[in-house]
Amino acid sequence: MSTESYFFGDKIKIHLLGYNYDSNNKLLNKALLDIYSYRANANKEYILKLIKKFNYLSIDMFTDFDYGKHSWINKQILNRIYKTVEDSKINEIKEYLRGNKPHYIKYNFKIEEAIDILNNADGYSVIAHPHELKLSNNKLEELLKYLIDCGLKGIETYHNYASSEEVAYYHSLATKYNLYESGGSDFHNYENNQSIGCIYSELNYDNKFIKKLIKENKIKR
Repeated sequence: MSTESYFFGDKIKIHLLGYNYDSNNKLLNKALLDIYSYRANANKEYILKLIKKFNYLSIDMFTDFDYGKHSWINKQILNRIYKTVEDSKINEIKEYLRGNKPHYIKYNFKIEEAIDILNNADGYSVIAHPHELKLSNNKLEELLKYLIDCGLKGIETYHNYASSEEVAYYHSLATKYNLYESGGSDFHNYENNQSIGCIYSELNYDNKFIKKLIKENKIKR
């Protein structure tokens, strides 16, 4: 879940991971549906502006287009039109998409709200890739203590782009505050030889969170 916090005054964007939640939870599903509807409306409005800008496009090209599925719709737009629009016009549209927003529609929860939603769904809320917050160790710990008071359950200790020093520090915080630890590749697409569920092979750690889920038969080795 994409969230934001104003704990230090300025906005901090925080990604919150949710594990083992009840997928039928009404509050969670309403929150996700609200995001979907917000994104769908904004994406449809953008595509209508695109059609108005380029009169050789038509709404028929976007029949059955899932307006709410994607935050970043540039690629989906191009996939829809490339077979029916000549190359020179495709390049013209690419230039427009590159320089004109909104084409990245994102909804940010308040971090406290997102944690409440996951807790309500009996899920484990875990702060993702803390190194990307660019906070000093002291500030990160201060933020973490506040989020624990809000109901945070874990921290993503192991991440492909976290240094060994950062991993060690996050592990120390997890131990100090009795947090679950998670790790992964932060997989979004096939780049740099990464794949789904892949983490650095040299990381050999005692992950009580993963062990707990294995014991509960929620995940397999």
